[in-house]
Amino acid sequence: MNYFEKMQFLKENTFHSKKSIFNKRDILICLLSIIIGISVGYLAQALKLIINFVTNFFYFGKFSFELALPENNHLGYYAFFIPIIGGLIVGLIARFINPSVYGHGIPETMEKILINESLIQKRMLFLKPASAAISVGTGGPFGEEGPIIATGATLGSAFGQLIKMSSEERKILLASGVAGAVSAAFGSPFGGIFLAIELMLFEFKPRSLVPAALSVIAAEFIRMKFVGDNLAFTMSLVSLPTASMDIICYFVIGIFIGVISVGMTHSVHYCESIFEKLPIHWMWWPALGGIGVGAIGVIEPKVLGAGYETISSILNGNVIGHFAASLFILKFLAWLIGVSSRTTAGTLAPLFMIGGCLGVTLSGLISYLFPFIQLDPKIAAMVGMASLFAGVTRAFLASVFITLEATHQFWAAIPVLTGCVAAYLISLFLMQHSILTYSLVKKGIIIPNEQINVTVNDHQKTDNKK
Repeated sequence: MNYFEKMQFLKENTFHSKKSIFNKRDILICLLSIIIGISVGYLAQALKLIINFVTNFFYFGKFSFELALPENNHLGYYAFFIPIIGGLIVGLIARFINPSVYGHGIPETMEKILINESLIQKRMLFLKPASAAISVGTGGPFGEEGPIIATGATLGSAFGQLIKMSSEERKILLASGVAGAVSAAFGSPFGGIFLAIELMLFEFKPRSLVPAALSVIAAEFIRMKFVGDNLAFTMSLVSLPTASMDIICYFVIGIFIGVISVGMTHSVHYCESIFEKLPIHWMWWPALGGIGVGAIGVIEPKVLGAGYETISSILNGNVIGHFAASLFILKFLAWLIGVSSRTTAGTLAPLFMIGGCLGVTLSGLISYLFPFIQLDPKIAAMVGMASLFAGVTRAFLASVFITLEATHQFWAAIPVLTGCVAAYLISLFLMQHSILTYSLVKKGIIIPNEQINVTVNDHQKTDNKK
């Protein structure tokens, strides 16, 4: 066999006999993912401006897009009524325009993937951000990231509907929108990818991973055009713990936070059932929740709004002792009442604030009981926010990477990972469904990564019965 015959043989038996993992259709999806990432990046910045406008209007009586914090208002006791007004407006939007504006954002997106072939109404592209801006801008103790994630998912689904695609391809575009939204909100590209994998895709395949990666790159590019190298949560540099006892303490903190995350999840389910039993129309629920939020906001204004500045203050060690403990309780109560009333809400930022305060409080308690152990409150805050996020949402890897990337404190990787592992294991052991999937399971929807594993003993019992 001469040279040309050998080349012909290799061509026929090597290059054409194997099907490529990546094809032209996948390249189209990648290109669309880049467009989605760019669009989500701009939409995220637009949502922040709208929230600023709503906050300025309701709390300061002016028309401005400048950054404004509800906690800095000078309304006194009149601030009590602002969350009620916001809840009433959101309820009216849900009642007379579209009830889909209710919810965290992430569970509703998961539902569309699992039972609706990743089809989302296109008008949600505007309704969800609008209702979220009203909810957060009027003092709702929620984050803006949930609506941004829902908007990214809607954008991905919309592209999948404009171009004829299969449900699997739409799911990839939808997940790419979610990944880009997390990157746009927190400056966390890896966190966005892993959140999409853990909560949307339930798989780790190249044809899903590459589009998500391209989307976060595009979204991060747009984010840098607006904020430069500013971080979501700015904090001073931390160092790697040198004592093995510190790592053990962070594991113990993770265990306690895991137990608390289970209690928080059950509390939300219980309060939601109370609202469902009320003899009033569900349209009034957000306004009713606004009463509780407004009352707590008068006591401690820092619980109002997304609270990113407060989270940064916690991470810098400026919130410690009794103040951290009280802020943990009050923020949790405000979030519990607000989220149970089914208003438009993002859960990530509240969990970060609650978890950060909890981590600082537990580290202070350890140092009080054992004076020879002195934990860094800044690292403890990071461990707390990441661990609570992992325990409540079950997005284990996303919780680690979002915390590290949003702060750029990569030296704290081991403590954060240690706490997240502990909280995640406790959550898995004590609770079958997370806060994001409980409502879906009640509807009979099967969650792929929450199926109970069949053990060898189960097989043996089945064989014995036969």
